[in-house]
Amino acid sequence: MVTGVGTIGRVYIVREDDIFYYKDASVLCFENRYSAIDSEFAQIMMGSSFLQEQIHSKTYGNTVDTITISTANNYLCVLPPLSEQTRIVKEISEIFAFALHIEKSLN
Repeated sequence: MVTGVGTIGRVYIVREDDIFYYKDASVLCFENRYSAIDSEFAQIMMGSSFLQEQIHSKTYGNTVDTITISTANNYLCVLPPLSEQTRIVKEISEIFAFALHIEKSLN
């Protein structure tokens, strides 16, 4: 799920055991039909400056920032093979864990 109105481009990964309800059109839902995308990789990709620049450049001039489905379909995304996506997610997770460890040791 990606926020599509207001604070745009925020990602929430829906897990199997999640129980929640949303009722408005402010969220875009992307289904991983063919299991070709690691959800955590997609979340990292959506947060990258590469994709965030695309998201925000397409909303210029609107009163409220909005991502439409047709706009989202035109974003350029980097999609390496699934095994490489998994490796990237693992590496980034390890780097963040190490950074958190350093931050805690400094406090």
